[in-house]
Amino acid sequence: MKPLLAGLPKKLPDENEAIEEIEMAPPVNGVKLLVERGQLGFGTFAYSPDPAITEMIGAAGFDFVIIDTEHASLDRKDVEQLARAALAGGATPFVRVRDQDPQLVGQALDAGAAGVVIPHLKDAATAREMVRAASYPPQGTRGACTTSRATGYATRPFADYVAISDAQTWVIAQIEDPEGVSQVSQIAAAGVNALMPGPSDLAAAFGVPGQFLHPQVLEAVGRIVSAGDGAVPTFMYINDPSEASEWIARGVRLLIYSIDYKVTARAYLSAMQEFKRLAPLPAATHGAANR
Repeated sequence: MKPLLAGLPKKLPDENEAIEEIEMAPPVNGVKLLVERGQLGFGTFAYSPDPAITEMIGAAGFDFVIIDTEHASLDRKDVEQLARAALAGGATPFVRVRDQDPQLVGQALDAGAAGVVIPHLKDAATAREMVRAASYPPQGTRGACTTSRATGYATRPFADYVAISDAQTWVIAQIEDPEGVSQVSQIAAAGVNALMPGPSDLAAAFGVPGQFLHPQVLEAVGRIVSAGDGAVPTFMYINDPSEASEWIARGVRLLIYSIDYKVTARAYLSAMQEFKRLAPLPAATHGAANR
């Protein structure tokens, strides 16, 4: 009888020796490449936990998907599945974390995100902390896990992954409070890779909830766009494709078109409105088949 361990190699590779038989491409931030080339990038928010929806978004030609754990009901397993689906569809995955927590930043990056969106950033000190959380020591504080999805499950040299990740990972500062607007220039200079206005929260803070095009909201958003001064790009959320041209004319190169749920709901609502025009139904019969 052969010894129990006879089939194992005499020496196991250390964390910086790749398994030769398996090759996994290192993560690449496709949005970073678009910005460096001066090209436009288009994305959307992913709220649905269904990986097929996220993969479909990429297959449709969108450049990036922002997986939302702040407002959507997504857990860590969902984030990993959606990051995988985004890449399968050809889109770069980002994750909006639910809070300004370094551990959440590390978890999102370990799941395979190319970067994180930090909500409600109000000051440069917090921005610097989030930048450190997304980088490995000695520059940062990110925990070193050699067997995460992002590292290829230990199939590539960990040192190579660290170098690539530190060079490619983006920290996106979402400015969505009056305090953040007043400090946006300092935040932009704190090492973040991009800015993102939060028109929904800004509108609520100004007492005009839902009015993204209110003059006070637009003025605040304009200040955020200008704060990058060409060096720090801006992601701009739009509700309709018709809004894109105005922001592109103002120098914005990264457009976030709505939310997967909202796009789906509007498509069905539009179809239903068309059906009603073709054959108007009494209001009392709406949904009767389901009662």
